[in-house]
Amino acid sequence: MDTTPQKKTILIVEDQPLNVQHLNEMLGDEFDIRYATSGEKAIAMIHQMMPDLILLDILMPGLDGRHVLQYIRDHERKMKVAAQDRVKIVMTSAMGFPQGNVKALHSQCDAYITKPVTKEKLAEVLNTLGFHI
Repeated sequence: MDTTPQKKTILIVEDQPLNVQHLNEMLGDEFDIRYATSGEKAIAMIHQMMPDLILLDILMPGLDGRHVLQYIRDHERKMKVAAQDRVKIVMTSAMGFPQGNVKALHSQCDAYITKPVTKEKLAEVLNTLGFHI
């Protein structure tokens, strides 16, 4: 019987391959990494398997991160998922947002990181959410 603890799953939703590679290099040893290159693909993947954490780019062509975030939270409400059991979502973006927009995002997501994402900043945010790297 295998007693190795199972790695937590992180879904990276990012349309830029270099950003996916960068995040995978920082997290791949500690976590089971999945990725989606669009909001539409992310939603399809979530219906198959809900990850423990989602790193979600805000600005993507097609269905952007804000819409994916809203979809996930609506889906969780519909499924009556308790607040403490919701998937942890960290929004990422290359551009800063006015304080009001960040506050609105924070009402739905668990954290926000401005790109470029450093290992130190990512570790700080993930550690606060209970994902130790």
